[in-house]
Amino acid sequence: MPASVQKSLIHGAEVMDSLLLPIGQLVDEEALEVRHKECRYYREHNTRKISRSKNMEDLLHILLVLSDPVISSQRRLSRKKVRHLSQEVIHLLQNPEILVRSIASEISDTDGDSSESDSDADFD
Repeated sequence: MPASVQKSLIHGAEVMDSLLLPIGQLVDEEALEVRHKECRYYREHNTRKISRSKNMEDLLHILLVLSDPVISSQRRLSRKKVRHLSQEVIHLLQNPEILVRSIASEISDTDGDSSESDSDADFD
């Protein structure tokens, strides 16, 4: 039996106990679907179409590069477009108590209206 299989069998329970997430959540179906979509994109756009073996070889190289932490840490991430907020939104974000006060006053106004209608009904 290979040493790696033996170590996996002996220490597998310890590894599973030390994980933060259960094994089922580590291999989520949504993550698998996203990876499949990425693989399809890489096969279509970044591999040689000469033969099936060359195609798979190029795909394997791309996936190895993507999974390497040293290489992926040096990769430049694309910048996201910055949207500017209006002055009204910025003002609300800076002073959230204004919004809370206005909501509280609206609630108290609606409570006052219902109590007045109840008291009018008592006199009729």
